[in-house]
Amino acid sequence: MRTRHAAVVAVAVLCGTVFVHGGFNFGVTGAVRGQVRELKKKLPEPPPPQPDGYLAGYVRDAAQRTALSGVSVKVYLGERLVAEAQTASNGTFAVAVKPDRGYRVNFSRTGYLPLNYYNLSVAASKVTHLQTVSQVAAGSGGPGTAGGTVTDALTGTGVPGLVVVIREGVNATSGTILGTTVTDSSGSFVFDNLPGGYYTAQVTGASGETVYIGIYITVICIGGATTIAEPETVSPVLGPDQWRVVLTWGDTPTDLDAHITGPLPGSSNRFHVYFADRGSADSPPRTVLDRDDTTSYGPETITIHQQSAGVYRYGVHDYTNRASSPSLALSNSGARVSVYKGNTLRAVFNVPANTGGTFWRVFDLEGDVITPVNTMSYETVPFQSETGAGVIAGSVRDAVTGTGVTGTNVSVYSASGLLLASAVTNSSGAYTVNVPAGTGYYAVFTRTGYMTATYRNIDVSANTTVYLQALAFLDTANSSTPGDISGRVTNAFTGNGLPGVSVSIRAGYNVTSATVISTTTTTSSGDYSCTALTLGSYP
Repeated sequence: MRTRHAAVVAVAVLCGTVFVHGGFNFGVTGAVRGQVRELKKKLPEPPPPQPDGYLAGYVRDAAQRTALSGVSVKVYLGERLVAEAQTASNGTFAVAVKPDRGYRVNFSRTGYLPLNYYNLSVAASKVTHLQTVSQVAAGSGGPGTAGGTVTDALTGTGVPGLVVVIREGVNATSGTILGTTVTDSSGSFVFDNLPGGYYTAQVTGASGETVYIGIYITVICIGGATTIAEPETVSPVLGPDQWRVVLTWGDTPTDLDAHITGPLPGSSNRFHVYFADRGSADSPPRTVLDRDDTTSYGPETITIHQQSAGVYRYGVHDYTNRASSPSLALSNSGARVSVYKGNTLRAVFNVPANTGGTFWRVFDLEGDVITPVNTMSYETVPFQSETGAGVIAGSVRDAVTGTGVTGTNVSVYSASGLLLASAVTNSSGAYTVNVPAGTGYYAVFTRTGYMTATYRNIDVSANTTVYLQALAFLDTANSSTPGDISGRVTNAFTGNGLPGVSVSIRAGYNVTSATVISTTTTTSSGDYSCTALTLGSYP
């Protein structure tokens, strides 16, 4: 008896095509075509490819601190080479890569020890700026001593008792630990007998009752020498919803300033916290400049004690070179911004290399999202467009000849004595100074050959220009000769002199309260005179 086996038929429908197995061929019916059309309608469109991001930076000789050209820059994802470039004559490089995490960059050049920079992330259409890469000469690969100093973000003082472990490579957050030590009473640490090369020191722990958020410090070792890294900063642990932004930099410029603007609840205005308005922790904006540094290195620290809905914007201003253009001082400062929340280091930003500008717009913060900005521009007053800065304008003339005095230095100070901005008079003696909105400012006018003059009680509103009374500059030739002041007080309606009016003389322009230099009373015709006054300006 013969057994008949039914043919096994498998039919698969994919994008309108019918595949048949088992020796039979079936046509596509109208019903099947309709089902395919419906299926295609339901399938989501594939996402568009993300645009590339970039890795960029600057490579220099570790000992000479001069730019290195022709350095091979190779980018790896895992063990796969994904991009490569070479440094230009000024030591800079930029290489495009796909958005991803975990990149490793290898730097190599004949005559230098190779360097690996680990754990780099790149976002679409964004530039990740690397910390300055310092390559050690191949002849300096022998044993040496390397270390650093750890300071408190709020006080700037060294932090003792923190645990420091060291690993090979830059930004190496995991891997074999080569040594362990503890910071001393000044916050310093050293590792002896390290082979020349590149290392990452991981700093963690507590000092007394204060627990600190862990950080990573790049340490360079040059064989036969002692190399100490520039000071780095640790932040005490914050409340779970609090943020802290810490700025550090190198020995020059001496004064970089942190600026942050943000929303004010119930208002369309924005706050601006910086050295002239340090904010408040207990009332709006609930954001504080904890520490202002004017003598190099930092830290300069801002804490958001209570975050409001809306966008916060953070930037770094080169106060030392605020009037310079072009300027690479900020770009070459080694400035670094670390962003913390709660007990975690959330982001680190390095200043763009070899890029002109006096203001570095670093990042935006909204909710829990940090958005890199990393642009450079020339700004006298940072965030002027959004916080409503104003202008002080006027002219300076010779008190005797009446001609404009060119080259006069005009410096504007806050009520507490902080220098806000400065300018120099032009060929006709005119000047304009951009300043933040505020009250109680005063301006100091100085020039060789003339007596210093001060104009007080200047109030500046947002987006307005305040025109000061023309300043009559007195030369110093007759500064020891006393003089007289005389005038008349009249009735505004009749023009007649007013008798018996008390006249008080104080030193300076627009002075409303200060020591009275001289007093008198108007005569029956409204005239007054104060005699034997020291040469100067009097209101």
